[in-house]
Amino acid sequence: MNQFAEEQWQPVAELYDIAQGGITTFEIAGQTLLFSRQGKQVHCFANLCTHLDRPLDMGNVRNGIIVCPFHGYEFDLETGDCLNAFSKPLKSYPVRVVDGLVQVCVVTEKVES
Repeated sequence: MNQFAEEQWQPVAELYDIAQGGITTFEIAGQTLLFSRQGKQVHCFANLCTHLDRPLDMGNVRNGIIVCPFHGYEFDLETGDCLNAFSKPLKSYPVRVVDGLVQVCVVTEKVES
């Protein structure tokens, strides 16, 4: 089974520090990452619209969708898919919650176990 090495997981915040139904950004490993939470499920994406690499964190969020404030591209905050234009999905990162602490893996090399 493939999994990420324990040292690849970076602590981010307590689960409830991430906005329910909205977005919260954190600087992790030199990158600004965008986190979205629905209940106990958290998703993480690069804070960049895939259209022109502009930051998304100032965009409007409604019903699990964030709208790029520069060009109106809409992205699903669960899948990262662009919903209204032909554009790549947002770059996503693996997330886990351990004892109420959100952790993200920004190094995506898997190790064999």
